[in-house]
Amino acid sequence: MTKWKIVSRAGSFPKAYEQRQPHYWPIHSRQYAEKHDAIWALIEPFGRARLNEEYLGLCRKLLAVLARKRPSPLLNGTAAAWTCAIIRTIGWVNFLDDPSRTPHVKMTDVDKAFGVSSGTGQTKSKSIRDMLKIHQFAVDWSLPSTIVRIQRRGWCRSTGSSWTPGRCRAKCRKRHSAVA
Repeated sequence: MTKWKIVSRAGSFPKAYEQRQPHYWPIHSRQYAEKHDAIWALIEPFGRARLNEEYLGLCRKLLAVLARKRPSPLLNGTAAAWTCAIIRTIGWVNFLDDPSRTPHVKMTDVDKAFGVSSGTGQTKSKSIRDMLKIHQFAVDWSLPSTIVRIQRRGWCRSTGSSWTPGRCRAKCRKRHSAVA
């Protein structure tokens, strides 16, 4: 019998499930807070030096989502690897490695800055994207300035994951005004 403290909301799972699978729940929430702080301590100086405030805000948001997820993937792996993965994921969505954009950082430079191999950075980033179903042009993970630029050009999301040009501008305005 394990002596782990099972942390769960009252009534969220039946007692029998908690007793059968105690490894599913975290031992202490302090572990998550410590890991979160360690990762943010690495993200913030890199972001202030090489990125902008929009990127830092999205990295903070993604870190918070990963820390709240149960079981949190942050406990497996080093803080440097997760830092690299978070920056890579936000950078992948917003084309951070495109030289025509500002700021511009190659993904291999992100890996080198944290001393992580490119394979580890790619793998962790892919696991975040799969876990949270993040794709390019995902509105929740795109820079606010990018979203404004897309709206000005008249691009809209019409079917599934494809973007269609300005021909559907009237439909987009109608759809977005009905939602808002």
